[in-house]
Amino acid sequence: EAHKNNINDVASVTTAVHTCSQDELMQVRQQLHMHVQTVGILVAEKTQLESQMGELKHGLVSAKQQTTELEGRLQAARQRVEETEEALRAKDARLSSVNNENERLASQLSVAAHDKDRYRNRCTDNDMRVAELAERVSSSGKDQHNLQSQLTDTKTKLHMANIRIEQLRNSSGDSVNILDELNQEKRDHEATQEQLCEVRLVLAQAQQEKGKVVAQYQLYTEQLAQQTEQLKVQ
Repeated sequence: EAHKNNINDVASVTTAVHTCSQDELMQVRQQLHMHVQTVGILVAEKTQLESQMGELKHGLVSAKQQTTELEGRLQAARQRVEETEEALRAKDARLSSVNNENERLASQLSVAAHDKDRYRNRCTDNDMRVAELAERVSSSGKDQHNLQSQLTDTKTKLHMANIRIEQLRNSSGDSVNILDELNQEKRDHEATQEQLCEVRLVLAQAQQEKGKVVAQYQLYTEQLAQQTEQLKVQ
């Protein structure tokens, strides 16, 4: 009887242990299943993270390439800016040079205008002198003509006097008065010749002075024309 009781107790304990082991095994299996699911989730997350990491690495490489490209474009833009600034400085220098040249030409133009007025005044003075000399030449020509007429008359009178002298030599009349008249005619003739020489000298001087004035007038005109052409070329 006692043995049966022990057997029953052992069986009861065995049943209890078996029942407990089944429960624990079920719990372990459940935990293992949860761990497997967790591992699967973690593996999926790892795969996703690795994919994202690859995308990030690819994006980083692309970003580096874009950065390199942008740096190259920035360097090219800086180079263009420097070239543009250099071109602007060159243009400013040329503009300054052009302004200086314009000021110089304006100054030369003012001087040329002043010279032109001065030459015009000289030309006016020369025109007046030429007109005056022309009048003097004309007057001297008239005087020369008058003296030439007087000289001709004197020669005629002298010739007539010589004829009368010859007549008197052949006659016996008084020749004193005739000689006086002849001497007077000679003196008149010499005076007329002297006046004619003086008029010719004055006329020659007037012609020479007229030539000088005309030459000066032509020189001033040529100089003015040359300066005008130079200003047109500049």
